Amino acid sequence: MMSQFLTRLYSQEEVQQILNIAVTQHYTSGTELSYAQLLEIAQELQILPENP
Repeated sequence: MMSQFLTRLYSQEEVQQILNIAVTQHYTSGTELSYAQLLEIAQELQILPENP
């Protein structure tokens, strides 16, 4: 199942948006973020991965 996520691509701009929110949430909550949480942030931003 994890391999299906590894074949999806995000643009550099999309990754930057996702990470900006993730870093802000990390510092605010003081917790680590999981891969699933990063995907959730992407969905909230309506950023969908491209399939190669």
